Amino acid sequence: MTLALGGCSRDKPTPREAPLPRLETVQALAKRECECRMAGRDSSRLAKEFNRQIARVDAHARVTLGASLSLQTVCLHRLGEQACFMAEANVRTAPDEFVCTKGQVVDLEAAYTQALPPGAKRARAAEAALTQRLQGLREELAARLPQSACDRV
Repeated sequence: MTLALGGCSRDKPTPREAPLPRLETVQALAKRECECRMAGRDSSRLAKEFNRQIARVDAHARVTLGASLSLQTVCLHRLGEQACFMAEANVRTAPDEFVCTKGQVVDLEAAYTQALPPGAKRARAAEAALTQRLQGLREELAARLPQSACDRV
C-alpha cells in the first residue's frame, strides 16, 4: 500500500522502475531456453522472456574459441562486473550444433579428445565422436524434457 504524505500536494506520483532481474534467474532461464532448443522443442516463449529480462541490464555477449567448441558468454553489466554466464557452446565445425551447460561442454570435449590421434589437433574421427556424443546428449534431453516445460515462463 502506498501512503501519500505531505497533505495537499498535487504532484503526480513518479512511476517506480521495476527491479533488475537476478543473475541466477536470467541464467536459469537461458539454460532452460537453450535446452528446449537442443531437445527440438519450441522455446519461443522462453526466448521472449529472456530478452525481456535482459533488456535493462546492458547485456553483451562474447565468444571464446576452443579446439572443438566456441563458448558464448553473456555478461549483464548492470548486475555487476562478474555477472557473466555461459549461454551456449557451438560446435566449431557445425555452428548450428550447440550444447547448453558446462557439463555438456566437458562431455563433448572428452569425446573429441579421446578420439583424437596422438599429436593431431584435428581429425575426422574426433569430429565424428563429438557429433555422435552430441546426438546422444540431444536424445537424452528430448527424453526427459517435455514441451510443457518449455511453455512455462
